[in-house]
Amino acid sequence: MKTTKKLNRKHFRYLTNKDIKNPLVNIAEFCRSWTSLEGYLDDVKSIICANRSRDPEKLSTMEQSNLLFEVKLTLTNIELLYVLQHTIDSWKLGKNSPYYTLKTTAMGAYIEDVTLPQRQKTLLFEQLTKAETKNIGKFIKKFFRVLTLREWQRLMDDLQEDFFTVDDLSSLIMYQENFKKIFKYLKKLPEAIFFIYATKAKEHIFKHYVAEFRLETFLKEEATEQSGEEALESELAQETGEADTPTENPRLAGDSQQSQQPFPI
Repeated sequence: MKTTKKLNRKHFRYLTNKDIKNPLVNIAEFCRSWTSLEGYLDDVKSIICANRSRDPEKLSTMEQSNLLFEVKLTLTNIELLYVLQHTIDSWKLGKNSPYYTLKTTAMGAYIEDVTLPQRQKTLLFEQLTKAETKNIGKFIKKFFRVLTLREWQRLMDDLQEDFFTVDDLSSLIMYQENFKKIFKYLKKLPEAIFFIYATKAKEHIFKHYVAEFRLETFLKEEATEQSGEEALESELAQETGEADTPTENPRLAGDSQQSQQPFPI
């Protein structure tokens, strides 16, 4: 991990010092507890569509309230993305990870995650490029080249104001030449957040926050499957006459197991 010494709390709207020190936990909580990938894509699309609408009176009070909340969540994720840019050393995918398998189709890339509490277990990444799914750090760099963190924060302020006016983002001089690219990367943000969850944050919580995320059931299922596979291999070995090696003393085996150490926050 890179140092977080240069990241000052005052530069962020919604992140605490704890969030800055441990951003992957926030990513995991958002993706597992707040919404699904499809739901978040719809939320960001709603923000963009509301900005392009020239009749704010068509929005009900409830719709306006929901949009403001969605903007807050999105800006929080942008701030987390900025922290991750300065804390993760490498975004390259590991080979044969036990926590995810990235598969590709003509439509894009996807990852299956049966541990997700919501119904949607397939995370489909259609807007991220092939190069970005191989190294999501490339997307993060481009995201903050389009706008700096402060400019993204200002953008979110402008979007909220536009919910209550007849103007849209393209009417503001500072965005006239760039608003299409801004919306392009804003649309990609949900996929980037869930991709980071699947390839980084999930492993982090399974190693260090099992109880907090109630993951014990999945670890028990994995242990049961592994035990069943070992029993089957032993049975096959006996049938073929290959089980002539002495078995390990279970007491000695128990002494060699290492207890899981809590991750320092």
